[in-house]
Amino acid sequence: MEHEFGTGLRAHMGRRAEPQTSPPTPPPEVEPARRTRADLDARLDTLAAAEAELIARERHVADRELAFHVAVQRTVYMLATQVLDGGMPAMPDDELAQVRARRRGFAA
Repeated sequence: MEHEFGTGLRAHMGRRAEPQTSPPTPPPEVEPARRTRADLDARLDTLAAAEAELIARERHVADRELAFHVAVQRTVYMLATQVLDGGMPAMPDDELAQVRARRRGFAA
């Protein structure tokens, strides 16, 4: 490969790109007609176990997403309640809020 990334660095270091060798070919699978019933049953059991694991993981992710959404809703409800009850000002009175008020001409 003449335009392979890093050939300039290899040339600078005095190394040459080694020729690419083809990956070893996997041994041929047993023909489907020669597979035994036990082999097929073992493969089906493996697939069933993998499917069950995938379903369990999906359920776990869905539970975590639900817990996150519930936490967000609780936080929004708590903040809205504090603002409406007067426990927390609707517009914060921190330094950034004071700078914004000065820009608008509302601050003294």
